[in-house]
Amino acid sequence: MDKYTIYKQLMQDTPRVHQLVLDIQSVFTDLMPGAVWFIHAGTALGAHLHNGVLPGDHDIDIGVLAETCPLEEYRAALMRKGFRGIGVFHAAEGKDLGLATWASKYGLCFDTSWFYLREQKINSLGKELLIRKRWWLTSPRVPHVLPAYLFDSPQAVEFEGLMLPAPHPLRVYCDNRWPSVDGKYPGPEQGGERLEIFPDWEIR
Repeated sequence: MDKYTIYKQLMQDTPRVHQLVLDIQSVFTDLMPGAVWFIHAGTALGAHLHNGVLPGDHDIDIGVLAETCPLEEYRAALMRKGFRGIGVFHAAEGKDLGLATWASKYGLCFDTSWFYLREQKINSLGKELLIRKRWWLTSPRVPHVLPAYLFDSPQAVEFEGLMLPAPHPLRVYCDNRWPSVDGKYPGPEQGGERLEIFPDWEIR
């Protein structure tokens, strides 16, 4: 039995998932209160569709705004809270900034992806203005560019009986990330399986 099959089975253990998410919350509330974080990817879609784990999902997905969450502080906070197997992935040199981490506890794993602010300078009536346009989600295999306003004020959504921050509005986030047809997301197993994109990025 491969590890992803084991992870999927363990994700059906609601008390175990509940405890993992509580511990993730405590990393931010206790040790990094200034960090802006939220559920995203399959975890956000699971909250949107089921208020819990997406059927067939194998991990918990967390996003952070890069400017608020220094990597080394985050890694130290994870270690202090008892997480293990902490790994870091980077995009290839010369590409857009890319960073993701993974960690494990209770036999489960979770990923963290960094969202980087994309800004555009424009000149209007002789004044240079800095315009916030969108956030660039970076992870080794699934880069997405998403509207910035989705992450300005995370909303609380239910996930396995817990209220967690999520992009707002969550439905718009999901529609941006997964093209929906007639209000339904693709993927027979998950009821909204995430799209895999394989650009010319390297994991190192």
